[in-house]
Amino acid sequence: YIEENLRNADTVDRYVAVAKSVATFKFLGFSPRSPLVNMTAMVTSAPAAVHEYAGAGKITMGRVTRELARAGRDFAKFMAGKGNLDPETQMILEEFKRRGEDDPQLTRDALAAMQGGVGKTWDSIMRKAMWMFGITEQWNRGSTLLAAYRVAKERLFKDGMGEAEASKQAVEIATDATLRAHAGYGKANLPEWAQGTSATARVGQAMYMYGNFGHNYVQMLY
Repeated sequence: YIEENLRNADTVDRYVAVAKSVATFKFLGFSPRSPLVNMTAMVTSAPAAVHEYAGAGKITMGRVTRELARAGRDFAKFMAGKGNLDPETQMILEEFKRRGEDDPQLTRDALAAMQGGVGKTWDSIMRKAMWMFGITEQWNRGSTLLAAYRVAKERLFKDGMGEAEASKQAVEIATDATLRAHAGYGKANLPEWAQGTSATARVGQAMYMYGNFGHNYVQMLY
């Protein structure tokens, strides 16, 4: 695991990067359906993850749903830079931003995969092609983070924890709940059989870029 994540990219990695970028362009790039489908995670995986991992089953699903809707509005304002949020919300969203927790990870992985593998023109095309998808992915993650933070903090208050400690723990709980809802991407999240330089691993690296979410979803259901 450590060796895989520390090794430098080689020629085969660059070929794999090209394959991943072409697949990304074909299935996600410039498609108005892709960002719309991506947003459905807010009604499929996000409520369950927030309810189970942030609320520990102690906050009702109705309350979780309302918090996700409220968080969606608030995070949209944050993304737009309107700045009319309450001080706590503004502060916690800035903290998540500083930590990179709201990064559009699938988009970042797709673009990072082709660094050094293709030319600047293709890089520019891909960034434009993935712009809308990246925006919706960031909104998904940011909204879930905020909703999970609020739900976790409420639950910790009910358990008798003080405000300062509840806020601190709620940040970590929200981060975990969001990863469970929307999955993590990149080399660090590849399964063992897709790590390394063997032929099987190379094929797995190219294919598993789009298997992460499904794998994560099945694990969450389990």
